[in-house]
Amino acid sequence: MDAPRVCTSDQSLERLAERLCLAGWRMPALALLSTASPLSFLGQQLLLLTQPLWGASPLGRYAAILQQPAACDELALLLSEEPAR
Repeated sequence: MDAPRVCTSDQSLERLAERLCLAGWRMPALALLSTASPLSFLGQQLLLLTQPLWGASPLGRYAAILQQPAACDELALLLSEEPAR
């Protein structure tokens, strides 16, 4: 049986990666995902705690996405790509 696909669309992860880059959090987020992937629950909680910084956004959905290890890996991959100029 294949590994379960991330239940949300890749567009949600792409939007999250884009927002992290625009906020200047690309490298800190990438470092956190790379070193603390077993602590994804804390990352989820950090995302919810920083909700006021993000304004009105689908943070609950992003937090749910980050509960999935495959989604964390995909987000790290997106963040590690060279930003478009």
